[in-house]
Amino acid sequence: MIPTDKLQEYKDLENSLGNELSKLTRLKLAFNTENQELMDSIHDNQANLEDMKNGLKELALSEFNLTGEKKLAGGLGIRESVKLDYEANEAVAWCKINMPVAVIQSVDRKQFEAYAKDNDIDGVVVKTKTVTATFPKELII
Repeated sequence: MIPTDKLQEYKDLENSLGNELSKLTRLKLAFNTENQELMDSIHDNQANLEDMKNGLKELALSEFNLTGEKKLAGGLGIRESVKLDYEANEAVAWCKINMPVAVIQSVDRKQFEAYAKDNDIDGVVVKTKTVTATFPKELII
């Protein structure tokens, strides 16, 4: 039997935490109200900085297109990436012949374990079974 005093102790601590969180919410609201001008300024500066960054990226791309240079002023740089488009089945067929080391066989672990936990499969042994206690949203005393 779970002692009532332990349940009450938990409930009291839960209530205390709720009161502290309410106080914190009020303090945050007061802080936000008192510092609204500063927060607006920060928001505006962040937006302006992002706009300037995008403008500099456009300038960097223009310079790269003109010069082919990837290392630009101020440490700006250009990175080129390649995206391939192909059919997976065709790629697997090609790899089996030309690059077998690139072909991977694997098991969908989630599906396999979901099946194996309820069915007998050679070589599969239930290693551990975990039992846990659960808590209700509202503790009843």
